[in-house]
Amino acid sequence: EENNKDNNNNNDNNNNNNNNNNKDMEMSQIRPARKTTAIGNVFEDSETFFEYNVDRATVHKLTNNNSAALKAVPFQVQIVYTRLDGCKCMRVITHKRAVTKDREQAEKAMNVALMAANAAQRSARLAEQGLYEQSRFNNFAYANVLNRSAQNEQQARQAQKWVAHMSEMDGQVQQQLQQEQAAVPASALMARGGLGGAAAPPRPVKYKLKAKKGSNAHEQRRVGRARARNDRVSKSVFASKHVSSALFD
Repeated sequence: EENNKDNNNNNDNNNNNNNNNNKDMEMSQIRPARKTTAIGNVFEDSETFFEYNVDRATVHKLTNNNSAALKAVPFQVQIVYTRLDGCKCMRVITHKRAVTKDREQAEKAMNVALMAANAAQRSARLAEQGLYEQSRFNNFAYANVLNRSAQNEQQARQAQKWVAHMSEMDGQVQQQLQQEQAAVPASALMARGGLGGAAAPPRPVKYKLKAKKGSNAHEQRRVGRARARNDRVSKSVFASKHVSSALFD
């Protein structure tokens, strides 16, 4: 009987090892998503953010078509930098984050100040690229998320600080859009009002511009908006682009 038990235990161990090996092989066959960003000079309060989408085909492959079985997602950050003495270094941080399909559960666990800083930087980058409609729509979308996620008085204050900070840039961008009324259809412009209480603007409308031969209409609009941008808009965009979560704490 003891021999049989030993043999059964060995078989169980072998099966577990085979399962682990199969999982390792599956993981090795999956191409990880990569994003490289040049940060530039950084300071003690510098923050940068990354957003990811889950590849459903990869999830199905890992979970045998049962996406509910996915409990965590691995992340790795590789930071390459040069020290003041000229030495080039790399710092690697690897971590796993739990995942859920329950939006309410995810929002309850959200770091409001961190999400607010991410939203501010994203809207500023869109405005900097001349994508004013997308920038305003991003503001209103994140305003809804932050308000839903505020579970206590501190988080509510953080969300209000974000609204107060972004209202200036949103208002400046709105004025720029209104100045384009002569060249842009009214359907592409946002409704009057700001983040403080106006209804959410419509989704960004794609419209056609007459492009020069050999050029791209979208690129022409982006360049044109960059040239027409006044100092107030540029100042607001720059401030939001470099904001950190400490501002909303």
